[in-house]
Amino acid sequence: MTDDDFPFIVELSKTMRHLQGLNLSEAYCERIPNAGLSGALSLRWISWPTGLKAIGGGFINHTMIKKLTLPLPEVDFTSAFHGNRYISSVVVPEGYKRISKKAFCDASTLTEVVLPSTLETISEEAFENANRLSHIDLPNSITQLSPHCFRSLNSCEEIELPDNIEEIPMLAFAWCTNLSKVKLPKHLKRVKERAFAQDWALLEVELPSEVEELEYKSFDFSRIQVWRCLGSVPPQCPTQTPYSGSPELKPEDLPSEWAVLHIPAGTRAAYEAAPFWKEIKTIIEDIPSVVQPVRIQNTPAAPLYDLQGRRVDAEPQKGIYIRNGRKVVRTK
Repeated sequence: MTDDDFPFIVELSKTMRHLQGLNLSEAYCERIPNAGLSGALSLRWISWPTGLKAIGGGFINHTMIKKLTLPLPEVDFTSAFHGNRYISSVVVPEGYKRISKKAFCDASTLTEVVLPSTLETISEEAFENANRLSHIDLPNSITQLSPHCFRSLNSCEEIELPDNIEEIPMLAFAWCTNLSKVKLPKHLKRVKERAFAQDWALLEVELPSEVEELEYKSFDFSRIQVWRCLGSVPPQCPTQTPYSGSPELKPEDLPSEWAVLHIPAGTRAAYEAAPFWKEIKTIIEDIPSVVQPVRIQNTPAAPLYDLQGRRVDAEPQKGIYIRNGRKVVRTK
């Protein structure tokens, strides 16, 4: 198939109003062009061509396709569903490692996405403004999020992030106005600029013990009432506080005036000396300090040998023996 075939299919669907499906499984096509099937309004399903490597942006806009499973093997679907106003469900098969850039950006009717256990990266603006997507399960295989990836997910109230993500990028969850609960990754190191900006419903945040830094306005214009910091070393806030730096706010209106900070036992001095954290008036040491257990390995003693070089497995009697090339005297 060539790019010229797709406008013909679109025109055909306009004259054949009952054309609801398109079986391309016996055709060979490496790339579906941008808006390749856009306007084929009667289409409700598609079977993919062989050899497919890329799907162009907006390729099924203005069709009636509502449920779709992406093809195998992994293909690039950058902007493929960008702005789509019909599709409600997408399944990304096993084997995919990346959600392409702007893949579901502005997909205003999308309510369900099934992601594979092989997924590693969610690219820039992948789900931005998919504002009817109220829930998404992120597999534990994900190690990297990209800027704006979940920005303005207004229907999403809770999200749990995989433990091996070390950085929440810039504006990743900004303007998620109904987001009230976030489980941050166990191995999180850094929250980037405005990552959770304008998340009005987010009232409590627990920072895992490995967090090192909250960047410039990482929680800008938030209303966080409770901070729980699990680390004995306060996360750095080197530029400004994570809250809004708006000059219109009076000091007594800053959230640090009425927020509560929970920290590990014995760390008050460190937090009271740290930028931003020292501004919080109410600090409670009620998190148990994490003490790593000391593991003692019981290494078995080297074997004994008598003076004739024979190994002694039974309880040795009084006498002279050899262990590790040295003489050992048993007196009892």
